[in-house]
Amino acid sequence: MLGKLLKYDLKAGARLMPIAYAAVALLCLMSWILNLIDISPYKEFLSIILILISVAIVFASMIYSMVRYYRGVYGAEGYLTQTLPVKHSSIVISKVISAFIFYVISFAVAFGGVYAGIYFLGYDLLDLFRDMSGNGLTPLVWYVAVSLIISFVVFISETFFSITLAQIRPFMKNNIIFAVLFYFGLNFIVPVLEFAGILFIPLGIKIGENGASFTTEMMVRSLDFSNSAITQIGIVLGAGSYIIDIAAGVCLLVLTAWLMRTKTSVK
Repeated sequence: MLGKLLKYDLKAGARLMPIAYAAVALLCLMSWILNLIDISPYKEFLSIILILISVAIVFASMIYSMVRYYRGVYGAEGYLTQTLPVKHSSIVISKVISAFIFYVISFAVAFGGVYAGIYFLGYDLLDLFRDMSGNGLTPLVWYVAVSLIISFVVFISETFFSITLAQIRPFMKNNIIFAVLFYFGLNFIVPVLEFAGILFIPLGIKIGENGASFTTEMMVRSLDFSNSAITQIGIVLGAGSYIIDIAAGVCLLVLTAWLMRTKTSVK
């Protein structure tokens, strides 16, 4: 049944997001044409618009995932969704997977759009990546990429939990306001835990004279930023927040399914 739920969620998301992807493709084509015929300053202006629209698509996919979750579970569709003969955990998992799929696609499209826009402005991101790889900074690239993925999973878990908690009867009358308040509350608590994980969990990326490498050292031990300390031990970028984020995300999604099953109501 999870497969059928996921198929429905993907089909619902496919009604809107491909339009945004097509817009980026069209802007890429227009930028390429203007670059060929070398019409300035229009080609620079369009390239900048392309970059901005590409970045906006990532945020649009995040907002759309929230809207789809609320409408699909607690809006008009909720009467059907919550009466289906499936576990509430399956509903949550389906929403998370579909949101993640569209985020990955949106991020890939956005990266392509940003790359094209910067390329048409006269710069090549591949040269930057080659330089970073040549300087031994490939682990740093992975650090950033994994951070983006985990950050989205945490965002989804926080928003889904906040929306669900706001559907409990005492909060339903002003559910949108309470959902926002709950979300900002979580965004105060989780970053504090993340910061502790970054400093004290022995996992991270060590950047030294020979480039970057994975390490099991704690970041707190490398906080002496004097030149001698940096030369001797390098700088450690803590990745312990990954563990905190994964644990927080799982806990929030489990609580979301429990609240959906036992406490929430559909308007």
